[in-house]
Amino acid sequence: MKAPVAAATRRKNVVAPSRSKSVTKPKAKKPTAVRATISKRVESAQGPATEAPISSAKISQRQLNIRGLNTAWLQSSVQPGTDTRPILFFLHGFPDSAHSWDKQLEALGDDHLVVAPFVRGAWPSEASPDLGRYGVAAGVLDNLAILNHVDPSGRRPVVVIGHDLGVVHAWALIRHLGKRASGLVVINGMDLSQMGRRMLRRPLQLLKSWYIGVFQIPLLPELLLQKFSKQLLRRDRASAIVAPIKQYRSFVRSMPQVAKSDFPRIKCPVLVLWGKDDPWILAPTQDEFDQLAQNAVIRILDGSHWIHRRRADAVNELIRDFALQNESQRHQV
Repeated sequence: MKAPVAAATRRKNVVAPSRSKSVTKPKAKKPTAVRATISKRVESAQGPATEAPISSAKISQRQLNIRGLNTAWLQSSVQPGTDTRPILFFLHGFPDSAHSWDKQLEALGDDHLVVAPFVRGAWPSEASPDLGRYGVAAGVLDNLAILNHVDPSGRRPVVVIGHDLGVVHAWALIRHLGKRASGLVVINGMDLSQMGRRMLRRPLQLLKSWYIGVFQIPLLPELLLQKFSKQLLRRDRASAIVAPIKQYRSFVRSMPQVAKSDFPRIKCPVLVLWGKDDPWILAPTQDEFDQLAQNAVIRILDGSHWIHRRRADAVNELIRDFALQNESQRHQV
């Protein structure tokens, strides 16, 4: 019986640490400007924490090996019989995936064959160590391969819709569609030639786009995203936004060649939808688009960079009306 008493005595003699002494907590590190910018873009793009990817029998994920790399896209189901619905081809930006178009695919998938590729390196589209596979020319080849797979006859009219960096790919694709090009919808993004002119003539745009210069630094943005991916990402895999950063590098490297190019103004109608409170891109002017297209209409909407997510109903209605109007005009010709 003595052992328990001794143990109890020893416990009584233990001196507790003084509560009067305050424990100094290490100061939280302030986020770097690069991390803060990436975090803001990711959080804005991902939407509310409770928002889930589309779950619909009408929309499914497809994939194809394109020039040695697995390439994925979302697509509405093909209707039985002769399906001649026009194609709405959605191209997402950074740091998005094809799921950023979920609200458009669901709303517009009945009257149109909707297709939304995952850009190169955005999971589940396979990444590549070759920087050229993230460039404009490679994007055109990937997107044409998807279109040819979806519409082997090549007869369906195509409306291309791009957002952010997807606008770069959208302009490049529409220039290669010929008579199939039914229209182009631009949502808060620019053609490379347009961006190049802005950087030279509008200093404020250069200031707003400072992060593009930082993205040229090898490995730094990727390391930041990998380190803070758990805090930044709510839904998609980290690789879905790490690899596509290479688009910025490929685009910048192609700027000298783009500056020498003299693209003819496209003939199909262009609808520009712009969230007026975009923190990264200045609102467009009519003169800018008149240099690129013969028939461009600009609509400035309340909202920020991701208006297709934040104001989905309004954007869906504008896209639907634009596509139907263009199709009606094609039948009249």
